[in-house]
Amino acid sequence: AFCKKLDLLCLGEPEKKHPSLDDFDWFSTFESSSLIPIKSERDDKLKNQPLDLLIEKVCFASIRTCLRGTRHHKNEGSLWSYDPFSKRQTESLSSFCKSALSKLHSKEKTNALASIVFDYMNDFLQQKAIVVIRRESNFPQRDTEEFDAYSFACLGQLRCLKRLVINIVNYWYLVFDKSILMAKFCIADVMSFRFLPIVQALESGPEEYYEQAKEEFELICNEFNSLGLLEREELMIMSLPIRAYAAKVAVK
Repeated sequence: AFCKKLDLLCLGEPEKKHPSLDDFDWFSTFESSSLIPIKSERDDKLKNQPLDLLIEKVCFASIRTCLRGTRHHKNEGSLWSYDPFSKRQTESLSSFCKSALSKLHSKEKTNALASIVFDYMNDFLQQKAIVVIRRESNFPQRDTEEFDAYSFACLGQLRCLKRLVINIVNYWYLVFDKSILMAKFCIADVMSFRFLPIVQALESGPEEYYEQAKEEFELICNEFNSLGLLEREELMIMSLPIRAYAAKVAVK
């Protein structure tokens, strides 16, 4: 394979934390070869279209392999597809995508790849069972094992969702040129529809767990604010539940 799945998901030896096209022998070979540049009818500048096409075909195919995955591979063992909860894999795969897109210099290709990654992330999230306790439901009686189990499970879900959001905004959102697609996914699908209801459910739970939940929420809000996500005009209505709850709990 041109780009091994093990390398792109940061699972190979030696571990490559920030893989780029320059790390692969095939790219160096083709880049230094005498591929003939072709002048576009719309642009007077010479463009190395054969190399661009090769990068697109190979890189997109390699990325799709990571987003599709196989449970059992004779060479790679029991290897699943990309795990969006993993910071290491996200950092690795997004670095490779960034490297490929930097060679192509195409907004169209950037949007196409963003759509591929978004579809995978959305399917991944939809397949995860997120249990939300309704606010009108009562928590089990305090000082019982069941009470602690409910609270601990809710907080565990929050932390998983937080990792997902942080990975998206710190890597994919920026790699895809502040993609509105990724921003909407974080704010609506993850935060408004899943994260916030769990935080609100914990208001009826133990104070210790609720305080930790608010800390996770505040961390995410700070990440959003550092990137100006909540102030983007296209997201003002969508981000209203987040901004309202931030005001309620007095996020700094």
